[in-house]
Amino acid sequence: MFKPDIHERSVPFRGNAEAAFDLARTTVLSQGFTIATDTHDELTAVGPGMQSNRQSPLVGASRLRLRVVSSTIVCTATLGGVATMKKFVYLFPPALAWRRREAGVRSAVAFAMVLRVEHGGQARHERAARRR
Repeated sequence: MFKPDIHERSVPFRGNAEAAFDLARTTVLSQGFTIATDTHDELTAVGPGMQSNRQSPLVGASRLRLRVVSSTIVCTATLGGVATMKKFVYLFPPALAWRRREAGVRSAVAFAMVLRVEHGGQARHERAARRR
């Protein structure tokens, strides 16, 4: 449940790969990423880690890999920061409930009911999208 999701997206690309990688490199470095691999057809960056939901959404990726393959550019993102935030959201209310016993128990039960409804609604939405 808390494992990082891996997303991949590819788009047609007919341009200068070096210029595209320069722009990507500037963008990720400005967000605190470190460059792990930098070749003429691949750029891999490791993220600084997500500390709050007020950061750039790009920081939700713990690892980004950009590749130019024939006439497409492929981006693969490992969403480790998102998994960390998800873990915090699931574990913080019960921990708070344990600390404050009576008032916290009521809050944790209400929170669990909301999560169950929200999670169930999301599953129904995903099933409906697959049927289309």
